[in-house]
Amino acid sequence: METRQCRVRIATKKDADYIARNLRVSDVEELTDGGLTTAAVSESFSRSNYCRCMCAPDGKPFAIWGCGRIGETDDIGSVWMLGTDQLEHHKLAFGRVCAREIKQMLNLFPLLTNFVHASNTRSQKWLVSLGAELCPERCMPLNAKFRQFWFQKTEATCVHG
Repeated sequence: METRQCRVRIATKKDADYIARNLRVSDVEELTDGGLTTAAVSESFSRSNYCRCMCAPDGKPFAIWGCGRIGETDDIGSVWMLGTDQLEHHKLAFGRVCAREIKQMLNLFPLLTNFVHASNTRSQKWLVSLGAELCPERCMPLNAKFRQFWFQKTEATCVHG
């Protein structure tokens, strides 16, 4: 799929490794605060039932995302996304595909969840713009580093019965 010269495609291990080596600072900080390393990119890739990347016109991936089953349930998936500094240069192209990608993942898991760094208000606003709900701040422990978010598939219902 082409989007203003950027392309979305099924992600490969090579894409995950490239992005892990070139992660943007905010993603490295989030992983570190969560007790993880950049190896989490490859681990997330390997555990995902669905994994895509977006490539710049030069073919280099700048964002990778996906979802995988949590535990033994088929109803809840862990959704994730990581990127390089190039994401900022292609944020409009990336933004055009986000809602569609969330919808695709919700077809696999009617509930998608994960955690976002509590200090990353930009990511929180982006998640809400895509339809995510955030755990209310009043429900978070003091000094919590992360805030839970989720997307839920809703069925359309006719108001006329």
